[in-house]
Amino acid sequence: AGEFDIPASGGDIYRCFVMPTNLPKDVYVRATEVRAGNRRVVHHVLSYVDISGEGRKKDLADAVEGYECFGGPGVRVHSGLFGWAPGNEPHFLPDGIGVSLPKGADVVMQVHYHPNGKAEKDKTRLGLYFNRTPVKQALYNAFAANFRMQLPAGDSNKEVHAEWKVPVGVTVLSATPHMHTIGRDMAMSFKF
Repeated sequence: AGEFDIPASGGDIYRCFVMPTNLPKDVYVRATEVRAGNRRVVHHVLSYVDISGEGRKKDLADAVEGYECFGGPGVRVHSGLFGWAPGNEPHFLPDGIGVSLPKGADVVMQVHYHPNGKAEKDKTRLGLYFNRTPVKQALYNAFAANFRMQLPAGDSNKEVHAEWKVPVGVTVLSATPHMHTIGRDMAMSFKF
């Protein structure tokens, strides 16, 4: 993969880059490491496992490196991998837990760029750490989101709710509140 060009101005850019793994067998990932190619414009990175080949099709249909992908990879994914923002170091899952990466899957890396007033280039890289010990539990990524929210014009303090009903007992390893473009604050709670 080559470098991606970020214009000097304009809105934020969300670009997905597809990386074929060509793995000969199913494996599990216990951490990822992101090396932002150009920290002046890379805002954050999210990564996903695609077993459908749809990300690859979107990439091939776009004349530019990768494809546009605001709000996620734009394809149904097998699972999420991990995310990165400036200052993050790799976070390793506990022994016995991993993220499934099936044979032949693609990794889709979404990079959020923020133009900084100067034309820039980027080549962000993603490294995978594979589990070396037997995996007893596959990590499941879930999210609570409200895609039907309505924000009335002129209401600068609209509260929006979302929930995820957990069907079984779980252990929460991490939580990452996140919102795009607008928002003032966020709260999260667990009900038992």
